[in-house]
Formats: sequence, C-alpha cells, structure tokens
Amino acid sequence: MRLRRPILTAAVAVVVLLLAGCGVAAALAAEPAATAAKGDGAEHVRGTVAAENGPSWTVSTGRNHPVTVTLTPQTAFGTKKAPAAAAQFPVGSQVRVTGTEQGEAIVADRISAPPAGTAPPAGTAPGAAPTAGA
Repeated sequence: MRLRRPILTAAVAVVVLLLAGCGVAAALAAEPAATAAKGDGAEHVRGTVAAENGPSWTVSTGRNHPVTVTLTPQTAFGTKKAPAAAAQFPVGSQVRVTGTEQGEAIVADRISAPPAGTAPPAGTAPGAAPTAGA
C-alpha cells in the first residue's frame, strides 16, 4: 500500500504535465459551449441567436458570452440532409455554428439547430426575445 501512493501521485503528475504541454488543460478549463476547435481547423459555437443585423449575427454562448458570426453567400443553413434558410433561425433560436475564426468573429460555413435532446448552453435563456438588429 505504501508503494502505490507514490506511484499514483507520480502518474497523476505526469498526466497533468503532458496535458499542460499539449494545451489540453486550457481546453478543459474553457467555458462550456464556447468556441472549441474540433481538430479539423473548424470552429464550433453553440448558443442562442441574440441579434441579427444583416450578415452579422451575435450568438450568446454559455454564461452569455457573445460571439460575432459573419454570414457569407456560401453560408449553408440546416444540415445536408435537411437544408434550411436563414429565416428559420430567428432571434432566440438555439443554433450550432461551424466556421473559421477570423479575428474576433467566426465566418460561418454552416448554421444548424443543435442535435435534438441537447440542453441549451448554461446561462442562456431560451425563449427570451432579445432585440434583433435590422
């Protein structure tokens, strides 16, 4: 029993150091539902549409952290199996945005509804009607 405790402590220390060196520790401490790299270079954000102002949307993630989402003519809506239109995601809608980080914004490749059965991000108020831009 005496030998197990030092070995376990050493093993935990090695894992922590490896995670810190890989940047995983920072990712584990990141805000839930905030921007997170998936490994494919794409950024993913899940939250509530707080404002729509032409090609610039604001999505409020967990803890009401606002993320600017820029739409382009190439932005797809819905899924490949169930395409949608921008009008199907009004202010107050829960969305999942996939795109590329550009400065402080994410240029959206696709905006879709989160998978069925997933809870909204912590700190958002589904059904609340924030004011829309234009």
